[in-house]
Amino acid sequence: MAGEVKDPRRTIPRAVIGGIGIAAVVFLIVGAVTLGVLGPVSLGTDNVPLYRAGLLAAGVFGGAVVLLTAWTASVTELIGDLLAASRVAYAMGEARELPSWLICAVCWPLPVSSRWYGTQSRTSQRRD
Repeated sequence: MAGEVKDPRRTIPRAVIGGIGIAAVVFLIVGAVTLGVLGPVSLGTDNVPLYRAGLLAAGVFGGAVVLLTAWTASVTELIGDLLAASRVAYAMGEARELPSWLICAVCWPLPVSSRWYGTQSRTSQRRD
């Protein structure tokens, strides 16, 4: 991804340090609020302390916000991993660092799996 950034020597370190800093502040705030709402004893014995703190602080709406936030964070992480993996593979292909047997994917207009799916979907269509 550094190849797509204007000034990677300056931008990437700022982004990494900024991202870690923001995440640290968010984690500290969430931990302090959870500790303040539940207390140390309840925080240590509860299996789902963030959800319970949301319930105690704002009722059912607070619990729903905690669950929605957890779900959103999980999906966002998954999408980020998928995008990063594809960009790494693309960069490796451009630098000719991939094994030679992967080169045959560009020998045809479509990758082998796409051609197989296309022929299967055409042959499995109903004809009236």
